[in-house]
Amino acid sequence: MKKWLVCLLVGVLFCFAGCSNRKPVIAVIDSQGDLLDGAFKEQVLHGLDPFEERAEIFRASDSSMSFSKALRKAISTRNPDLVWGVDSNSAKVFQAEAASSPSVNFIVMDVLFEEPASNLTGVSFRSWEASFLAGYLAAKTSRTGCVGFIGGEEITAVKQFEYGYCAGALYAGKLDEKEITLEVAYTSTFLSPENGRMTAEELYGKGCDVLFQVCGQSGTGVIQEAINQNRWVIGVDTDQTALAPNNMLTSVIKETDIAVQDVTERFLTKEEIGGQNFVYGLENGGVSLAPNNGNIPAELEKELDELRQRIINQELTPPSSQATYDSFVRVLNS
Repeated sequence: MKKWLVCLLVGVLFCFAGCSNRKPVIAVIDSQGDLLDGAFKEQVLHGLDPFEERAEIFRASDSSMSFSKALRKAISTRNPDLVWGVDSNSAKVFQAEAASSPSVNFIVMDVLFEEPASNLTGVSFRSWEASFLAGYLAAKTSRTGCVGFIGGEEITAVKQFEYGYCAGALYAGKLDEKEITLEVAYTSTFLSPENGRMTAEELYGKGCDVLFQVCGQSGTGVIQEAINQNRWVIGVDTDQTALAPNNMLTSVIKETDIAVQDVTERFLTKEEIGGQNFVYGLENGGVSLAPNNGNIPAELEKELDELRQRIINQELTPPSSQATYDSFVRVLNS
């Protein structure tokens, strides 16, 4: 009997030792089937690179089934402790899953939740702040007075880039007493370089000589058309100068990998991250323009630095919605 008890206790101790040594499991989930997009989604993956020894990391991206089913499958088969969601369009799915899986922590990119559950976290970027700088630069650089914006899908995260960019261009025009024409178009997908190229061809044909693309893989087509026509293009998410050194005016950078590292580190060190939002903007280095690649004159770079500081000091507030954009334009034209 005593021998049996000793064996049982030893087995229990081994079990506890094994459980305590279990690495946390972190999942990255996407609904569109391609996390290796060379931009935003891939940055999320790179943000997790420093944690490979401290956690088991896997990615799940399956466009063959509904996103809710793919998410539930990943949770049931891999039992993750933390799930990173990179598709803001699926925020409601994550909210529902957070309610039904209280032991799992969910973080959703590009979402600002109003009242997140205790196991739900939003990570968002004040992308409109850096986009305002890009619009200002575009208008100052344009010789035709016509600048354009190309988005992928008309979702909030992309529209915020648009509002900031268009406002910045109009602001520069007002200062220079120069009329600025804005052309805005959407490719309806983040996954088609050809759609991006054709849309860029159309907008360049309308007189735009600077385009800002925020359309994922479709953006590579926009960049290619900028090279074809020797026009300016503005990159997004990462510094995309290498794709078109002579035509990339600048890039609007979202420090996605740094945000991922910040929040993941908080989670792994047992800090409470649920029930709140983490916001990254110009002030804390979460968004920025890429370092000058030689295509921006020194005097204009100085203007951008001054404008950046005014935004940080809240002397100037770029718009982030249709309502705030309309208000900005009204005040600008008054």
